[in-house]
Amino acid sequence: MDIKGLYKKYRINKRYKRLREQTEWIIGHRADRLTEEELKRTTEFLNRLKELQNSDFQRFRNEFDKFEDFFKKHLDKHKKGVIRENVESILWAAAIALLLRSFVIEAYKIPSGSMIPTLLIGDHLFVNKYIYGLKIPFTFIKFFDYRKPKRGEVVIFTKPDEGKDFIKRVIGIEGDTVEVRGHDVYLNGELLKKEYIGEYEYPEKDEFTGEYRMVKTQRYIETIGDVKHDIIL
Repeated sequence: MDIKGLYKKYRINKRYKRLREQTEWIIGHRADRLTEEELKRTTEFLNRLKELQNSDFQRFRNEFDKFEDFFKKHLDKHKKGVIRENVESILWAAAIALLLRSFVIEAYKIPSGSMIPTLLIGDHLFVNKYIYGLKIPFTFIKFFDYRKPKRGEVVIFTKPDEGKDFIKRVIGIEGDTVEVRGHDVYLNGELLKKEYIGEYEYPEKDEFTGEYRMVKTQRYIETIGDVKHDIIL
């Protein structure tokens, strides 16, 4: 079968799947509105089409054409309304999106320059929400703990007393001691190594005037364990 034939077969199978779903819904929800003869012929059509679909495509197509005519004359008036179908589709999509956002992945937009140059203001990223465990939505209660954060990882967390989301890089983990002395960071008493790269310039927005100004800083590569990342000072 050539490409044109395969495409035609695909289109017919797609129409058949759609029509079968509508028909099965009618049988399941509105069978009492059908006459005995309509119900009998409907089930016969469905059984024959299922048998022929993967054995004899030409006979299947001919039978499907007959079934489409039968559906339009006898079953079409009993199917779901367009508005109901659209509403159900929207509700299903919203439910799936809510589940994904609550337990799997969520999109974030970087609001500030605290992570420059790794993340810039306005950057968009997707966050893995289950890697550190799952929480009951809108609470801080965990019911599944996959693993703990590691040094050097970028994480998003909610500050309990403010309810705001913050994005930062993990320096210390449970049991560590972190000290900041001027521009130097000490982890468990050891200075985190940083290598000077050069000057770094970026635009910064004034919170009061709304105007932008260019800020010149020094760029370094800092090492936390096996993780290297850029910082500015």
